[in-house]
Amino acid sequence: MVRDFLKIRGERWIDTLALWINGAFWLPRRWWYEFRFGKGPETWNRLMQNPSKHWITWPIPLHNRKYRYDEGPLVDSTALVWFIATSQGDAFPQSWLGALSKGKVGLDVGAHRGYWSLYHARFMPTDCEVFLIEASYENYRYLLQNISTFSACQRFFPIYGAAWHEAARLKIEGLAGAHESFSLIRVRCPHSP
Repeated sequence: MVRDFLKIRGERWIDTLALWINGAFWLPRRWWYEFRFGKGPETWNRLMQNPSKHWITWPIPLHNRKYRYDEGPLVDSTALVWFIATSQGDAFPQSWLGALSKGKVGLDVGAHRGYWSLYHARFMPTDCEVFLIEASYENYRYLLQNISTFSACQRFFPIYGAAWHEAARLKIEGLAGAHESFSLIRVRCPHSP
């Protein structure tokens, strides 16, 4: 994980320094929890019981800073959690973008803030297009912001909406309450007729 922190650069040198200071507090804490509880979900759950001590919030808040991981796109600090989790094997690392054939269209349904597609855009053939569908308005705003800063995203088309196995009005509940969205496309599910 130390190597992952060293691959991150802030938009400004002060951002990089702030991240490394946070890492100096976070890494020993994580190692202690891994030693005590072993590697796995229990360790992560116990670490997250106190989110105010997470490495993007303590001791220096990193929320309004931009970072680049492993020469990828410039993204907000929340993306760093995802990128590092991917490199640690905590998230599924394979990219479907690299599996696209020339001239094909891909769908990233539930695109969140676009981190997956942004990070793996380098594997995508040059003449493919990807539609990123996100139902959370807050995440959609970040998605727009994130793809506007990355030149490879000219082939990415964000859509504010959701996908469901039938046309429907969807109620999506999250941390900030609930909101509604319309299903824009029909997705064939194993259970659907």
